[in-house]
Amino acid sequence: MTRFVGRAGRYALPIAAAALLLAACGGKDDGITIGAPSASAPTSIATTAAPTTAPDSTSPRSAPTTPEQSTPSTDRCHTSEVSLAFGPEDAAAGSRMGTVILTNTSKRTCTVFGYGGLQVQDAQGKALSIALTRDATPAPVLLRLAPGAKAYKDFRFGAVPSGTGACPTPASAAITPPDETDNHVVTWPYGPVCDDIQGRAYQHTSVVAS
Repeated sequence: MTRFVGRAGRYALPIAAAALLLAACGGKDDGITIGAPSASAPTSIATTAAPTTAPDSTSPRSAPTTPEQSTPSTDRCHTSEVSLAFGPEDAAAGSRMGTVILTNTSKRTCTVFGYGGLQVQDAQGKALSIALTRDATPAPVLLRLAPGAKAYKDFRFGAVPSGTGACPTPASAAITPPDETDNHVVTWPYGPVCDDIQGRAYQHTSVVAS
């Protein structure tokens, strides 16, 4: 009686024959592996998650920073919103003191902070070679001016010639409010100027006009 070999038996005989042939050849490795892979061979690629570190409660936290500003406020008084005038004069030994009076002529409250500009000019409107320097005392403060309120800038200049020549007498001065570029031209009332003008920051009061 003829018997059919099962599917498993059909493939078992060639595998067994191949094994015997490999043994007969001295077990030379030809790069072919028969059977299950070795237990030492990796079966999958392990992935390692990045370690997470809990925040250190003892380490200082950096505070958020804000850009520095040249002035403490952005609602400053613009040149078109103020009037500028010279106040009374005060004399000392060899020098004179004057003041600029800035008045808020607008219908809103605005702010003034700093020194502003003051450039003396001749009769043709040309700037004279007289500089404006800053007096650091008192320090600038933020002035909030309601409509009609005033701020004062005191300044000092030499009135005695240092040489044989006469000191120039300005005809006018271009006055620029702090942080502005436009100015008002005001008639100069104080006579000859023999040295650079030393100006203070705008304040709520004046030592000259008070």
